Amino acid sequence: KSMHSLFFFGFPLTNVNPTWTGLTADKGRNEASDYIMEWVFNTYNDLLVNEDQNSKGFKMSFDANSMQNGSPLLKQYIAYNIPRDAVWITASILFMLTYISFTTKSVF
Repeated sequence: KSMHSLFFFGFPLTNVNPTWTGLTADKGRNEASDYIMEWVFNTYNDLLVNEDQNSKGFKMSFDANSMQNGSPLLKQYIAYNIPRDAVWITASILFMLTYISFTTKSVF
C-alpha cells in the first residue's frame, strides 16, 4: 500500500516581496524559489523525519522539486546534515587514531 501527496507552491509571491512579480529571473524568480525551498525545508523536514521514525508499517519519504531549478532542496539538506555528520566523522577519526596508537604503541 502506498500514499502519495503532492503540494504546489506557486508564483508570484508579491505578498512576501513586492519585487517578485513574475517567472523570469529579472522579476525575482530565483530569489523567490530559494525562499520557497528554504521555507518548505524549515517547515516540513523535522516534522516528516519524526513522523517517519514514529510510523509503523510504512516508510515516509519527502522530496521537493522546483520546476525552474531542479532540486534546490539539496543545498538545504547539505547545510542541515553536514555539520551534524562532521561531529561523527571527527569522532571516528580521533577514535581510529587513538586505537591505532594504543595497539601499536606509537603515534607514527
